[in-house]
Amino acid sequence: MIITEDRELEMLERYEENPYFWRMLKVAGHPNAEILELSGFDHGGMASLAFPHLLKFVKR
Repeated sequence: MIITEDRELEMLERYEENPYFWRMLKVAGHPNAEILELSGFDHGGMASLAFPHLLKFVKR
């Protein structure tokens, strides 16, 4: 799972790397590649909101 910050609040190149990585995982056939953008949060403020999503993903 790739969890990203809000694309409007972060440096453009930092956000753009994440969807590119997700796409390459899909092209390579990775069966569990997912991406989640956390609207309203920047790189430094997203961690606490990301943890529940990450735990849910791992438990599946």
